[in-house]
Formats: sequence, structure tokens, C-alpha cells
Amino acid sequence: MDDSVSRQGRAMTSRRAIAMAMAVLWLAALMLVVKAGVDRLNAPPWGNAVAGDLSPEVAGDTQVGQAWRAPLPGLYCIELFLQPPALPARQPLTFHLRAGVDAGSDLWTATIDPEQILAGVPYAVEFEPLRDSKAKTFYFYLESPESGPGEAVEAVYGPETALEGGSAYVN
Repeated sequence: MDDSVSRQGRAMTSRRAIAMAMAVLWLAALMLVVKAGVDRLNAPPWGNAVAGDLSPEVAGDTQVGQAWRAPLPGLYCIELFLQPPALPARQPLTFHLRAGVDAGSDLWTATIDPEQILAGVPYAVEFEPLRDSKAKTFYFYLESPESGPGEAVEAVYGPETALEGGSAYVN
């Protein structure tokens, strides 16, 4: 009788060990899935904002933009480093997002109120997530055709700006 009890005890211990191992494996797999999702949401910012001689005013016919390749799926936000105008600005900026420099139409357009721009603080333009954005090229540009010199917002960048695979445009 003692043998049958000890066999039953060993069988119960084995079943518990297997159940615990399965639970640990399931939790590890769940942690990997959650981590992958969080990593996608926390993409590090690109580039280094540097004010200087290469920071043009977005006024009149001047358009300032950038092309880049998205490293992750779900692109939903672009942070811009802008310098508020020296004079009180009345003319808004228009943000255009396109699927490449040569794309004919905008994926998204937004109006930026110059009064909302703070020096040294990135201005976030949010839009509907582009789920299939990974490894695709995008282009955005800013324009403010009604703004004049001195009353226009500056796009902040300089020679130290680093964006692997990116290209800045000033038209």
C-alpha cells in the first residue's frame, strides 16, 4: 500500500511540475508579445534638433521637409522641432504627409497654429496609424505661403542632425 501511495504522490508531483513548466512557458511567451508591442510604441526620436544658419523660415514660397524610411509599422506621429516666429504670427503652417517625395497627393494634412509652438519643445503632429508603414519611404513638408520674413516659423535643424537614410528638403 505504501508503494501505491508513493507512486501516486510521484505522479501528482510530476503533473504539478509539468503544469508549472507550462505556466512559466506561457507567461514567458506572453511577456515577449507584450514587449514587442511596447517596443513598437516606443520608437526613439530621430535626429538632433540644432538651431542655426540652416534653420530656414517657412514663409512665402519656401517649403521645408524631410524624407525618411519608417523602421516600424504603425506610424502615427511626427515630432517637429520648430522655432516660434520673432514677431507675433498670424499665418498658420500647413503640414503635408506623403508616401514619398514624388507622390502626387497627401496621406494627411494638418494646420499648425504658430501660437501653439514653443521653443525647444517638439510639436507633435498625430494622424491615423499607418499600419503597414514599416520599411516604406515617407515625406513631409511644411508651408506657409501667406507668412512673410520675420513673422514665419523656423524649421530647426543643422549640420549635426543625424537621420540615417533621411534627406532634408528646402524648396
